[in-house]
Amino acid sequence: MTAVLTGHGMTKAYLHRFDLSEDAKCKCGNEYQSMEHIIFQCAELNDQRELLKRKMGEWPASKEDLITKHKKEFYVFIESIDFEDLNYEIIVNSEGRHVVLPGGVENAQ
Repeated sequence: MTAVLTGHGMTKAYLHRFDLSEDAKCKCGNEYQSMEHIIFQCAELNDQRELLKRKMGEWPASKEDLITKHKKEFYVFIESIDFEDLNYEIIVNSEGRHVVLPGGVENAQ
């Protein structure tokens, strides 16, 4: 939850900033995957976001409202996000095809 609140880690924008990702582009096609994009706009998370909206009963909420007024519901929303799936990258190089996960962990495929 700290990473979500501070915007540090778990997003392509953050990973790209430290050269741990080739770009900051989101899986949904948005050019900049920030935490605000993930919370409020990412098409990959529409189902989870709709569930959050129904549980809250009000929208749009600010990030501050999510944290203070809807902490329990927001926590469930954040826990439902598969950041590894959302942030994977496919790298093709002379050695073959590899999946590079957040944090620069490389697995041959």
